[in-house]
Parts: sequence; C-alpha cells; structure tokens
Amino acid sequence: VLSHVQSLLHTLHFGEAESLCLTHANLDIVIEAVQEGYYALLAMEKPCYLGKAKCALKTAARLLRKEMG
Repeated sequence: VLSHVQSLLHTLHFGEAESLCLTHANLDIVIEAVQEGYYALLAMEKPCYLGKAKCALKTAARLLRKEMG
C-alpha cells in the first residue's frame, strides 16, 4: 500500500512518503518506509496508543536502515 502511495506522490512531484496510517473500527496499522522495497509494519487492535506506536516504528525503521546499511 505504501509503495502505491509513493508512486502516486512521485507522479504528482511531491517526493517520498515516509509513513502511512490506516485505521479500521477494530485495528490500526502503521507502515514505515525502511529503504526502497522494504517496509516495517505494525498492526494493533484498538484501543491502542497510535502516537507511541508511530514513534516506536519510526525508531525501529531507523535502526533497520542502519543495520541494512
């Protein structure tokens, strides 16, 4: 899904998408770009702390980039 959003943003000349949040009645999903073709995904049942989850996933993606680097 994030790959499709990135393609759309490139077509419109808006640059890279770094993350995407999807919400559903019972589930929140956060996707963070790691590097081209690689993404970190966190799916949580509600209720959850979406802000903390986004922060934690951003940190995890940064560490993965460093590890893959």
